[in-house]
Amino acid sequence: MPISAYVGLPRSGKSYSVVEHVILPALKSGREVLSNIPMNDDVVFEEFGVLPTYFETQQALDNPSFFDDVPHGAIVILDEAWRLWPSGIKANNARDGDKAFLAEHGHRSANGHVIEVILVTQDLTQIASFARNLIETTYRTVKLSAVGQDNRFRVDIYQGAVSGPNPPKRLRSDQRFGSYQESVYKYYVSQTQGDGQHSSEAKSDKRSNILTAAWLKWGIVLMVSLSILSFFGLKQVYQGYANAGQSKGAEESTSSGIPVVNPVVISDKSIVRPKPSKPDYLEGREIEITWNMGRYPDIDYRFRVSKGSSYFELSESDIQRLGYSLSAINQCLVVIKRELSSHLATCHASDKSDSLVNFDWGVSSEEG
Repeated sequence: MPISAYVGLPRSGKSYSVVEHVILPALKSGREVLSNIPMNDDVVFEEFGVLPTYFETQQALDNPSFFDDVPHGAIVILDEAWRLWPSGIKANNARDGDKAFLAEHGHRSANGHVIEVILVTQDLTQIASFARNLIETTYRTVKLSAVGQDNRFRVDIYQGAVSGPNPPKRLRSDQRFGSYQESVYKYYVSQTQGDGQHSSEAKSDKRSNILTAAWLKWGIVLMVSLSILSFFGLKQVYQGYANAGQSKGAEESTSSGIPVVNPVVISDKSIVRPKPSKPDYLEGREIEITWNMGRYPDIDYRFRVSKGSSYFELSESDIQRLGYSLSAINQCLVVIKRELSSHLATCHASDKSDSLVNFDWGVSSEEG
């Protein structure tokens, strides 16, 4: 299993993140945890029924084979890891047991888990290179006190080991934001040098907070003032154009003697359209002329009215009884009207010359 590092300035939220995202989920899943972060044992045991195995950093320093006894599949959390392997120690001078543990912990598995190592420190430059080079992921915590949010923090996630106040952005794979919650604080003691209570970390000197800077305050006042002035200025310009347009219209009306009437826009919603007294039985249907006989204008027609796969036959008299009037335009075109509706009846293309009876229009060839 790769080694992860949690870094950041003191009180930035390193231990908080480890407790929230590593220790508590591990205890909940029943995984064994070895940690030198002091926990509130009563609260932890009451909720999870199990406790992390706590050890002092000095125990690891005094015992060269300390890591040989780490249970397989456990999570090992080393807060202030620089105390074990401070920067400047060469690999040749480091204990063989420590080097073997860091390099080979991934081979010691149990219950589907291998040993996982979490290093916690202010910056990875504090740790010897032989340990630092084995880190796969770095979680860098930054407290947002500079923008007046003392209760919030940002976590930048990097691939590999990064150090310094401004790690390369090209190595950053993700960025998360969080806030300090009492629901997490209650499980551990983050200020190990104190009395176990989470004290206020507010600074006496507020000048580092950019929200208290004088230039920002005056800048906000200036922006608000300019916005108000711009609003009233634009309003006056608009009113000036409107008044000028009205004056010009009045002058044109006076000079020509013809009153100028402004157009009135009528909404479609205000137009009341008359409704037909009867339903339009032919609406949405195809009307086809299936038969005709006679001399213009006295021609008899028969029609087929269809919609989809259903149809019915109608004569002229049938259509007239339904309240429609017919107007013949030519052999294969009849207009059927009633009130507000109008429909066209046409011959079927394949029937125009075969199945219809050609009638005499009363026009001689000489006239043509």
